Amino acid sequence: MKLLVRIVESLLRLKKKDADALPDMYLPEYLLAIALVCILGGIAAVVGFVVLAELWMLCAAPIAVALGIAAFLCWKNQKIRMLSNDKFEYTTWLGHSYEYYFRDITDLRVNQDSMTLFVGQKKIHIESMAVLSERLANRINQSLEENRRGRS
Repeated sequence: MKLLVRIVESLLRLKKKDADALPDMYLPEYLLAIALVCILGGIAAVVGFVVLAELWMLCAAPIAVALGIAAFLCWKNQKIRMLSNDKFEYTTWLGHSYEYYFRDITDLRVNQDSMTLFVGQKKIHIESMAVLSERLANRINQSLEENRRGRS
């Protein structure tokens, strides 16, 4: 599987985007390669079912395609863009956008495979593979520090 991801990733070498055009948090292009490998694997499973009549292949096909579509949506949509030094916009994997203030950040929990940013009563999920700009990371840390000092 890793080899297939590497092959698709090398075939998809998109032009490097201007650093200013990138969001402050985004998912890397190798997630797109994983998505395409899953979708192609699902298609191959259907073909394998038709040729080999193996029932497990027919069961695996929709799972692989669903995982591929979910990975593609995450890669395409999930991002954070700083609107100003006080405010940022978070877009979910389904494309819904929400604006938050940095002053409302209360906690950052590091999980085994991701991070959870607590903003007021809301939670923002950040994958461990996500690429964060230095200015976003610094601003989150600054907000957490200000919040801790305010509680003391």
